[in-house]
Amino acid sequence: MIPFSFCLITLVFVVATATQARNHHNHPLPRTTPAAAKDTSHVSHVYSRNLTLSTYEDFLDFFIFNNIKDPSGGIVTYVDQKEAERLDLVGPGKAGGIRIAADLSEKNVTAGRKSVRLRGKEAFGEGLFVFEIAHAPVGCGLWPAAWMTVDESVWPVGGEMDIFEYGNGLRYAPEQTLHLNGTCVMPPHRLQTGNNTAWQDCDSFEGWKTGNHGCGVELLNDQFAVPALLNRNGGAVFVMERNADHIQGWAFPSCSPHARALKHRRKIDTTKFGTPSSFFPSTDTCALKEKFGKLHPIINISFGGHAEASWVRDGCLALAPSFYTGWGVSENSTEYLKQPENSVEFHVSSYTYFAPT
Repeated sequence: MIPFSFCLITLVFVVATATQARNHHNHPLPRTTPAAAKDTSHVSHVYSRNLTLSTYEDFLDFFIFNNIKDPSGGIVTYVDQKEAERLDLVGPGKAGGIRIAADLSEKNVTAGRKSVRLRGKEAFGEGLFVFEIAHAPVGCGLWPAAWMTVDESVWPVGGEMDIFEYGNGLRYAPEQTLHLNGTCVMPPHRLQTGNNTAWQDCDSFEGWKTGNHGCGVELLNDQFAVPALLNRNGGAVFVMERNADHIQGWAFPSCSPHARALKHRRKIDTTKFGTPSSFFPSTDTCALKEKFGKLHPIINISFGGHAEASWVRDGCLALAPSFYTGWGVSENSTEYLKQPENSVEFHVSSYTYFAPT
């Protein structure tokens, strides 16, 4: 395992609302001038620290082991805490917090490889949400995410915010994506450093007809251009700000003043962060405050889905024509994931919630 660097990359994802990308492909569009947006001068961007989870015990107290059938359609079997502990799929993180993992010990994974899905006991409305990630899974077929969503029984009514999500992690950057109920088309020209993906209608109610892509932005930063590079550089911090008028996100090295502020200060003013990496405005035709309800934080490792959507461009054709040809539940995939360049571990060092002031 690559030694942990005490200087993490810090990624900040600010959300006025967001979502989990299901099987969407990324075809970046050119960045252009910002579209006209609502006046947000009346919205406060100052947040006060309300909750911080930084130890293994903190995470176990706050999250449940959500051993349900994967609502995202991944080929995976989520296990309860007892089984996760038996298979060593959970434990303290290498930089604090928690480690979750997928299983590589069992040969028969026809029903889906055993893995962990953590779901927060508490749901949140507006605010600033921070996931500090020390190490992310890498390898063909893997689909990890740190995100927030409504109860699965009513999804996508109430919305979903994908803070950190990708498939495979080999050649393309992670994304930030929204999923909503009903048509919600993002303006094509927005002030952000990231690239829009090809799908900019956040609708995931009718969106199942086109793969539930949601509306996404691909992060652009040399220090975490792909998750494999993110791991070599010691990790990243992903932050979401959610308010009534927009969602926006940034990326900072962990040794930067902004990163230190997020880790140590009681209050955060997001207007100090500069041009966002991603920006999702509330518009007259898509009022984010009305679209989103209270959301539970989720940390999980799935297989297939988004990884299949990126299979070809991530160079996974050398292994199999598709994750779904049977390769994904074969002994060949298990042996592949055991290779030293791959990893099925997800280390989340901390989770923090800053409440609106």
